[in-house]
Amino acid sequence: MQEGQKVDALYEDEKYNVIGWCRGEIQKLNERFVWVKFCDEKRKIARYSMDIAVYKSKVSDEEYDWRHSLKNGDVIDCFDNRVWQNATIVTVLEGEETEYIVGFRVYDEKGNQYDSQNNKFFGWSSQYDERIKAVSPRLRPRNLFSKGQHPNPHSQEDLVHDCNDFLYPVCDYAVPRFHAKCARRSQVILEMVTTFGKAGMFELILE
Repeated sequence: MQEGQKVDALYEDEKYNVIGWCRGEIQKLNERFVWVKFCDEKRKIARYSMDIAVYKSKVSDEEYDWRHSLKNGDVIDCFDNRVWQNATIVTVLEGEETEYIVGFRVYDEKGNQYDSQNNKFFGWSSQYDERIKAVSPRLRPRNLFSKGQHPNPHSQEDLVHDCNDFLYPVCDYAVPRFHAKCARRSQVILEMVTTFGKAGMFELILE
């Protein structure tokens, strides 16, 4: 690794406790740490952490282009108040880094609420709209994680607590728990446990 090198790294939204892969650039590094810049933010990452990966190995061109090409009226998934839900792109904010005004509602002729233009919708009114960066892990394609927009916006019956599970490998016995403000575990230990499991040792113990 070297300064100026592009990489993929985990981008944390600590306020909402959701994490996702993002493209960044190494600003500086030493024997222990790497400082990666995402848009106008920087993150200090342990040099040999699993939180950093080869450029484009985690964020495909397809995902990157999707995040930066959303249009007014597009319906997406957005993580808010501990749950994935449908939301609508209200405004595209062009600048050095793309941002969006996101409304936590879906317009539908059967909607049970009205906006200022008398359009029907399900969800929350414009007073709850938020400005969110295109690279934010809170934004995902429509219905990738959510069950839609609940007719009653005050209902919290379908909470999703494992919002970061999509980051984990599906073929290993041991995986890192990417969780904001928590220490990352040793990659060596993860590999040892996985090797142990793939050799059938867990099944042998159970027998």
